[in-house]
Amino acid sequence: MSKELEALNILRDNHIQFTREKYGKLDEQKLQNIINRKSARWDILEEALNELEDAKHNYKALEEFYNNAVAYSTKIQKELNELKKRNEPMKPLLKDMGFEHYDIYCPSCKEYIGFRNSVRHSLTLKYCPDCGQALERIDEGE
Repeated sequence: MSKELEALNILRDNHIQFTREKYGKLDEQKLQNIINRKSARWDILEEALNELEDAKHNYKALEEFYNNAVAYSTKIQKELNELKKRNEPMKPLLKDMGFEHYDIYCPSCKEYIGFRNSVRHSLTLKYCPDCGQALERIDEGE
């Protein structure tokens, strides 16, 4: 039970006791009618407090949902930006191995993706097989 409902019950009990003391000279039936009318008002307050508690719980649930949605959308936006960046072709890295032989590496993840020498080159990929980075074509004269 919430602190508000506990306080309401204490107030209700005190109010009923006060009513009994104030109207104690009345017969029991009339006294009970007065207490019942006043109790109905207290019941309305209790119901309002219960609805307020429900609203607080609903608000907390909505706040948690909103925070999760914001975090999730931020994560999705970051991933989309990474995908957009990865989809822009980048020039592969060439490492001179000597004797006109070059190893070819992905510019993003630095993984080996092929070779090139004076006779031919093996890079026919448009995307890195490891990270998916779009690759520019290597021309023979480069």
